Amino acid sequence: MTSDRSEQILDAAMSVFCQYGYGKTTMQDVARAAGMSRAALYLHFPTKEELFRAGSRRAHSWALDRVDAALAEPDDVVARIDTAMAAYIGR
Repeated sequence: MTSDRSEQILDAAMSVFCQYGYGKTTMQDVARAAGMSRAALYLHFPTKEELFRAGSRRAHSWALDRVDAALAEPDDVVARIDTAMAAYIGR
C-alpha cells in the first residue's frame, strides 16, 4: 500500500519526468516539485530508477483500469475497443 505522501511524490515525479525526460531529471528536481528535501525523498524512494518504476507502474495500472472499464461497457465491440484504445493511449 502506498502512502498519501508517496502518491504526492509520484504525481510530482511523473510531471517532472514528462517535462525533462528521465535522463535530465534529478532527484533534486523531483524533491523541489514535491515540496520536500532531497533527503526526505530518498526515504521514500532510494533511487531515481525506483521512483520512475513506481510512477510507471501506477500510470500503467490506471490506464489498464480505464481499458477494463471501457471493455465492460454495453456498446458494440468496435465502439468498446475504440474507447479502450483511446483510454490506453491517453486520448
